[in-house]
Amino acid sequence: MFKTYFIFFTLILNAAVLLAHPAKDTTLSFDNKTKMLSVSVLHDSRDRKKHFIEEIRVSVNGKELVKQNFQSQTSNASQDASYVLIDVKPGDEVAVKSECNLGGSLVTKMRVFLK
Repeated sequence: MFKTYFIFFTLILNAAVLLAHPAKDTTLSFDNKTKMLSVSVLHDSRDRKKHFIEEIRVSVNGKELVKQNFQSQTSNASQDASYVLIDVKPGDEVAVKSECNLGGSLVTKMRVFLK
């Protein structure tokens, strides 16, 4: 009987791991005038309350400035967020890390330029 339960729980655990995946891509844009960073994390989910981008972290030049946690995803296709980064200047490197609640993460970087 124990062996049957063990096999059942192992199969369930493996199925959950197979469903977990990091974001496909992250689109970043920064408006120098408003100092607004727009983030769009592409992450497909059939049920955005059970499988979603759980966390976004924003770092500038290696220093973490923002950590935001989510309870669900903006849409079935993506998690979108915007952040005001007052002290960011041309030449700075902005890095965004997104984390799936079922496992997997993606880091995307951009360099800020004058427009």
